[in-house]
Amino acid sequence: MIAFFVLIASTQTVDLGPSSTVHDAVTMRAAPGVKVPSKPKPTLTYCAQITGVTAPWKSPLEIRVVSAAWLNKNFKTPAGKRRTGRYYPSKKGHPALIYLASGRDLKVSLAHEWLHHLASVHGKGWSESWIESTAKHCAQ
Repeated sequence: MIAFFVLIASTQTVDLGPSSTVHDAVTMRAAPGVKVPSKPKPTLTYCAQITGVTAPWKSPLEIRVVSAAWLNKNFKTPAGKRRTGRYYPSKKGHPALIYLASGRDLKVSLAHEWLHHLASVHGKGWSESWIESTAKHCAQ
């Protein structure tokens, strides 16, 4: 009984609006009142093109845009840093997830987490520093 209570108390929840399709099996949802990326597909397509891999549009992926405060509260962040995104690969039949913090770095964060998704789907071993620099290039 105590373990059940701990499990319920530790669940991360956020209210999200209805899902909108980015392309095929890639969807986006947002918390009420947060800014969402406008026209994300060209950024995602460009990232795939410059990495030389195909965009995995048929692989289920849900992009969730939330407030920066919610993201920092619910995901571990290195001391002195603020989290702007988080990627979870697909597991046990569930879609892959990208969490993004709405804010000024939204497009770069989207590109960054998408590159993690591309690496996961295509089995690439890209370094975090390579992903960071490539994301900035993708988001221009």
